[in-house]
Amino acid sequence: NTDRVYIPFNYGVYIAFWLGHYAAEKIGCEVVPGGGADTRARISKMIDVRATAVMNTPTYGLHMAEAAREMGIDPARDLHVEKMLCAGEPMPEPTRLELERQWGADVLDHVGAAEVGGWGYMCTEKRGLHVLESCYLLEVVDLETLSRPVSPGGRGVAVVTALGRRSFPCIRYNLKDVVTLSDRECNCGRTFKLVESISGRT
Repeated sequence: NTDRVYIPFNYGVYIAFWLGHYAAEKIGCEVVPGGGADTRARISKMIDVRATAVMNTPTYGLHMAEAAREMGIDPARDLHVEKMLCAGEPMPEPTRLELERQWGADVLDHVGAAEVGGWGYMCTEKRGLHVLESCYLLEVVDLETLSRPVSPGGRGVAVVTALGRRSFPCIRYNLKDVVTLSDRECNCGRTFKLVESISGRT
């Protein structure tokens, strides 16, 4: 992998970006942390290192694009970002499409929680998030009693069991995320369950 991934944050104890950092390194990417720099300095650094990928929250991706334009920089023309992975907050489809327009990049979503880790990811079809069923069991239960399973196509609350956790087991952990479980197969060919939307917290 020849990607140079820029992560425009000071990680601190926030586990999600450490996870992203080490995952990117594991597939052969070079990773450049943004540290405590301000937004303009981060944009300048992305130019200096010719970053081809970036990890950020959706709203910070929009903020960086605005800051770049204030600097006279067109993100789609003057930066080299080809891929953007978003996490940390819901990303409705219009937001994802706006990020792609402003950055001229391929924007993908990812979902997780500090307690259970990253349990879902977007494939190239971009029509929802696949549940990483090799590592997680996802149950979608009804909004009223939180006890009845929801059929595919229905909305409910996501309850996740992390199958591989040893030091911090999570069994039937209520994420309080309201999701819609898809009733279709994905055209990408993956057989992992598909969550079509994540619409906030209960």
